[in-house]
Amino acid sequence: MGCCVGEKLSNWCEEYGIVYIDAAGKEYCIFHAPADCKLTELYDERKGGDKPDLMEAEQFNGLVFARIDGVIEAGVDEKRDEWDHTQLLFKTWSPRCDFSYAILPFAITFSKYNNRDKNQLPPINFIGSQFWSNAKFKKSQFCGDADFSNSHFSEVTDFDNTQFNGNSYFYDSQFSKDTSFISSKFNGHVVFYSSQFKGYTYFTSSQFSGDADFTRSQFNAKAYFSRSHFNGKADFSESLLKEDADFSDVKIQKQAIFTDVKFIKSNFDQMEFNGPVYFDNTIFENEASFKNTIFHDYSHFE
Repeated sequence: MGCCVGEKLSNWCEEYGIVYIDAAGKEYCIFHAPADCKLTELYDERKGGDKPDLMEAEQFNGLVFARIDGVIEAGVDEKRDEWDHTQLLFKTWSPRCDFSYAILPFAITFSKYNNRDKNQLPPINFIGSQFWSNAKFKKSQFCGDADFSNSHFSEVTDFDNTQFNGNSYFYDSQFSKDTSFISSKFNGHVVFYSSQFKGYTYFTSSQFSGDADFTRSQFNAKAYFSRSHFNGKADFSESLLKEDADFSDVKIQKQAIFTDVKFIKSNFDQMEFNGPVYFDNTIFENEASFKNTIFHDYSHFE
């Protein structure tokens, strides 16, 4: 027997012992156990009795860092199949730094992986992971691909000044509180397809070197993209921006797609569209400002 979650995920967690067995007899490792069952000793729900003590935040986060550090010391090693265009994901991707569907209940900071002494986050998999407290990646550097698809950030999320040197995926992710990517650099493609931002969202002064996909994303509070630079295609089609959307001073070098987007209030002042731009079927419910905006190529507002 082993972790009932890990056995569906290439058993990446098999080196970690079982800490919790539920009433149905399902076994969970320390990473996949429910947040209130991150225990210091094995507890079997079927036998009843008092639960052992919960693991302290420092000890649990230490397991996360130890796993990352072990991969860094061993060198990069990952396996992947071809890109699945229908799902915007790799069909299988098994980097050694795998935290898929992990539950991280404590506030955690990854800022020590900031490229000093060549210390960067390796290709890393957080698919389906849950961050129950503040997650800080400020000034971190990812040396390869980073996959946060289907992940859930319950508290404040900080990616300020973070550098993604590979592709980054936030497909169908949820950000429940304020989220910040201020001055971050996306050196590969980035996917926020169908993501939900429930708090204030900041992409101010960020740089997107590859294509940026925000298709079908939903911003429930104010969204700031001002002074950002898109070197590739920027696709916001079918997105919903429920409060102020600030795109002032943004530059988009290639195609810009705002088709079927709904804006409540939007600011496109001093934007520069160097490629074709599409606002087909777009709804501007309230004020929309395009003062001093430059359209160098074809623009469509049908």
